[in-house]
Amino acid sequence: MSTLLETLPPARPAELHAISIAKNIAGEHVLATTVGRGQAAITLAETRPEAKVSLWFHDQYQQQLL
Repeated sequence: MSTLLETLPPARPAELHAISIAKNIAGEHVLATTVGRGQAAITLAETRPEAKVSLWFHDQYQQQLL
């Protein structure tokens, strides 16, 4: 069974940059924003199952695609 992240189109450059930066920052409470599809937040939630990850969409159209 594929994960949500695997079903999404490739991440935009901003999401890839956020993922590369965020993976080196410690934290159990994460508030993420996105102009894309939230791949950075999804990645953090999947790699830190004990963390509470909240995602704020700036583009409601992208949110509806999930």
